[in-house]
Amino acid sequence: SMEERYAHCLEEQKQSDISLAIIKSEDESKGMMIEAKCSLEINQPYILAIQKRLHKQNFRNTANHIIKFDEYTQLYTAIRTFDFKEYTQR
Repeated sequence: SMEERYAHCLEEQKQSDISLAIIKSEDESKGMMIEAKCSLEINQPYILAIQKRLHKQNFRNTANHIIKFDEYTQLYTAIRTFDFKEYTQR
């Protein structure tokens, strides 16, 4: 059931210091919506990586930080050089 999946997701996310979502299309993702909701519920920092060509607004207003990228090499560099400590000092 959806409730069971949500409960499982919440328990798994509690084990992490931060959540990273990567959006590469305009398609809706129920899983990503569940993970974003979990992050908000447990006050977990939520980083959004989204391709610049997309206009999707869904997760932008709840993200603690947004990484915009054109190519995956840009995303990898951004993640590799990102200071996650700022968001994981809880």
